[in-house]
Amino acid sequence: MPADRHDSSAMPPRLALYISALVWPGAGQFVQKRWLAGWFYALAFLVCSVFLTIAIFAPLFWNLRMLAEYSGKTETLNFHPVAFVKIMLWLGLAALVYLASLLDTFLSHKRRQKQQESHADN
Repeated sequence: MPADRHDSSAMPPRLALYISALVWPGAGQFVQKRWLAGWFYALAFLVCSVFLTIAIFAPLFWNLRMLAEYSGKTETLNFHPVAFVKIMLWLGLAALVYLASLLDTFLSHKRRQKQQESHADN
């Protein structure tokens, strides 16, 4: 008898891990129907990504605006430095969320495999 197309056991064994790695952290948890974990990782990665983007582009746009307004004035320009520490902090947190999501997806897959094997043995 062919497997049901919507049956989670019919999916390739590591599909959730691949999706979590290639699409977005939390996507693998959604594939595994682990909604709370999926939302946690997806939103945590989104927050880190937004703050990383702000840390990179806010000083750059500020400096571009200063240059546009300068246009030959005699006073000195007050540039805002790019905060390397903030960038590394948000990049590091995003990487941790990404890796934690992959590890969580992998461990959940292994737990599910063990449960299926123990049920098959009984």
